[in-house]
Amino acid sequence: MVTDSVPDFVRCHQIRVDRDKPHHGLLLFTNDTFPRHRHDAFVGQLLAVLESQLLAYPDDNDSSWVRWLTKNG
Repeated sequence: MVTDSVPDFVRCHQIRVDRDKPHHGLLLFTNDTFPRHRHDAFVGQLLAVLESQLLAYPDDNDSSWVRWLTKNG
């Protein structure tokens, strides 16, 4: 899941972990890092970072990982 709804999804993550129900991971970002109001830049920047995440972590599994997205990958 890729989201900037950090409080909601961190809460969901914790509930699943507490219930021993793994998920395939969370990629979190903020509007400060990837401003949505600049749609032309937002989409391109976010896609580039998502691609770098896929390349950096090709073997991700259902271990309930959580990572923050940054403009540097």
